[in-house]
Amino acid sequence: MVSRRAPLPGDARSPALARALARDVVEECGLASLADEVALLTTELATNAVVHAGTAMQIEVVGDGGSITVRVTDGSRAVLGPSLPPPMLAEGGRGLHLVDSLASEWGVAYGRQGKSVWFRLDADDPVVTRAGSVPTPPPVDEPAEPVEARWGLRREPGVGLGRKIRGRRNATVTAGGVASGGLTIRPATPAPAPAVAESAPTPVPAPKQMRRPVAGRSAAVVPAAEAAGWLTYLTDRVVHELDSTELAQEILYRVCEVTGAAFGILWVDEGSGVKALASVGITEDPIDPPVRLWPDDPPRPRNADLLPPTTALAEAGAGVALSVALPSSPPIRGRLELGMPAGSLFRSTDAVFALLAAERLAVSLDAARLRDTEQTRRGDLAFLADASELLASSLDVDLTLALVAQLCVPRLGEWCVIHTLDDAGDPELVVAVHNDERGVPELEEAFLAPEGAVLRERIRAATVTHAATPLTGPLSGLVLPLTARREVVGTMSIGDPPGRRHTSEEVAIAVDLARRAALSVDNARLYSERDSVAEALQSALLPASLPVAEGLEFAAQYRPAGASNEVGGDFYDVLPLGDDRWLLAIGDVCGKGPQAASVTGMVRDVLRTLAREGRDLPYALAALNRALVEEADLVREGGGPSTGQTVFCTVAAALAERREGGLRVRLCLAGHPLPILVRASGGAEPVGIGGMAAGLADHIEVEESVVDLGPGDTLVFFTDGVTERRRGDLQFGEEGVAEVLARVAGLPAADIAARLRTAATDFGDGPLRDDLAILVLRAAP
Repeated sequence: MVSRRAPLPGDARSPALARALARDVVEECGLASLADEVALLTTELATNAVVHAGTAMQIEVVGDGGSITVRVTDGSRAVLGPSLPPPMLAEGGRGLHLVDSLASEWGVAYGRQGKSVWFRLDADDPVVTRAGSVPTPPPVDEPAEPVEARWGLRREPGVGLGRKIRGRRNATVTAGGVASGGLTIRPATPAPAPAVAESAPTPVPAPKQMRRPVAGRSAAVVPAAEAAGWLTYLTDRVVHELDSTELAQEILYRVCEVTGAAFGILWVDEGSGVKALASVGITEDPIDPPVRLWPDDPPRPRNADLLPPTTALAEAGAGVALSVALPSSPPIRGRLELGMPAGSLFRSTDAVFALLAAERLAVSLDAARLRDTEQTRRGDLAFLADASELLASSLDVDLTLALVAQLCVPRLGEWCVIHTLDDAGDPELVVAVHNDERGVPELEEAFLAPEGAVLRERIRAATVTHAATPLTGPLSGLVLPLTARREVVGTMSIGDPPGRRHTSEEVAIAVDLARRAALSVDNARLYSERDSVAEALQSALLPASLPVAEGLEFAAQYRPAGASNEVGGDFYDVLPLGDDRWLLAIGDVCGKGPQAASVTGMVRDVLRTLAREGRDLPYALAALNRALVEEADLVREGGGPSTGQTVFCTVAAALAERREGGLRVRLCLAGHPLPILVRASGGAEPVGIGGMAAGLADHIEVEESVVDLGPGDTLVFFTDGVTERRRGDLQFGEEGVAEVLARVAGLPAADIAARLRTAATDFGDGPLRDDLAILVLRAAP
């Protein structure tokens, strides 16, 4: 007795694993006559456990010299009740009907952990004759069925001439050897029927699926449709869990079992050459494919042909081969080839089974191709989305161009070269990327050398036609114009993938990427230009350098909020007036950008002009107020973009004059935070008298205060961007400023400004929300 037991997973792998285990036991027991039925019923029980129970299972196979018993235990306790046979064209529902028809005995046992379904097949069953068993005569009370044509030298009993086998199309086998529906049968001349003695009838070999007595009813017939259903029916779960290769392998196993073929190969050609997608009984690895799918490679009709076996099938031992063309959609072409050893025969129904299998394989391959196409398209869309996000994150022209080239290699080609257009419209190489970094110098040389004139000409052609242009010359690939806002900003050249040209799908992806890249490059270029303008304008509104004077130290810190290409609203200024006098000003103009820049320029010009004329600070601030009010009136009357807005600013202005033993500072404030006086001996206190911001009313009143600075004393001015720096609900405030400045006594002016800026910046929990300006005046010790 031979016994095997194994746990199996509750997925699509289990039927094949269970079938393999059962075959091993059959071979060890020497019961080859039961091999087909054991494989069929074992597969059905395992498939039922996968589909209906959905749990892990346990299989046990026990064999002795006369029978095989298979038991499959799963984790479901669902009761199996009687059911009617399924319709002829149904794709499922035949599992237990097959078991009931073919098994000598079968049953179901229920336990606490699930149920066990078992069957037993006896080798001496008097009703079914299998390959290698002793032929048994059919029941006396039933006439023998007519024989069916087989390819070869003899005829044997079958399902009967003229019977219809239903697949996608009906194929009716006729006595003349021609089947309707395109199936050609080539019958051999039958041998003369032997004489029959009355006393001892001559045994007649029975078909694989004929009749089996069932307790309580008459003999049940298992038609060829049962085998066809098992051949073509695959559950959704199996189809979804197996890839196209595994699914083709499973179908090939089944058609070999149904037809009895010892060998089988599925040849497929998707346009890149013939290859073996699945095989049965072939030990060669890899399998050497034929040069052409068919010997004469014509468009094949949908029928079965007896053709010489391919080299791979012949070397495996096949002497005769049955070939069927797969009715698959272009560009897939396929050939199902089944082989038998020399001297073996194919039945006419085997051709029908092969046609059914070919159709099922074609459906599977087409579905797999559609899934692959859909996955490829989703991957392409994800690639383009990721590329857009990556390109949008860069506002630097050079970095954006480098990113574009890196995205192309190796996803779209072996190399990528980016050209931009100079002022004359000529292409200029800026980026070169190769899948092998060692190939970059050679790649650049190919475009720059005199021999690269053809490449450069193709690049110029792409800039004129605004369309993808194939590259010719020393390099192969395609060049795409980078067009943004109807203007060509450059070109993107992509080399062909190794060993082939770009596919139409790859060209479409490259064109889409070029369009997105062009917009990103143009946006980065515009941003760079705007950034340069803003930087130049901001530099013009701030002093290029601070004056250097004996006995005095000036220092400043400035950080605009927001993007670097926006002109800030804060400003500071230091102007030497001669005679050891200096004008110091710091302010905060309402708004940002060009409007704030124009107001800042006006404020600086007004204060500088009046200071040079010798006007005192109260007069200068009053004149500034009138100028801002008039500016606001002009804006409102002109109907500009700032209509309805008030033009105002806060200003702290100071006139510093050298005196014996230090400095005297006259200070006026128009709505600005009070500056902090830091004594050389330590301690910090606010000084000055607050007032109304300039531009809010027709007239403002400001008061002048005087502050004397001794050696080592420091006066620190700052804007509200310092005091209003926030961390959650907390604000840096004037208390934070005073706390920092109380510890900086004795430090140089530049260090004091830097420490205050760092303390305010580090206090916040995010980027600056307002401009930050600091101006420091210190009397040298």
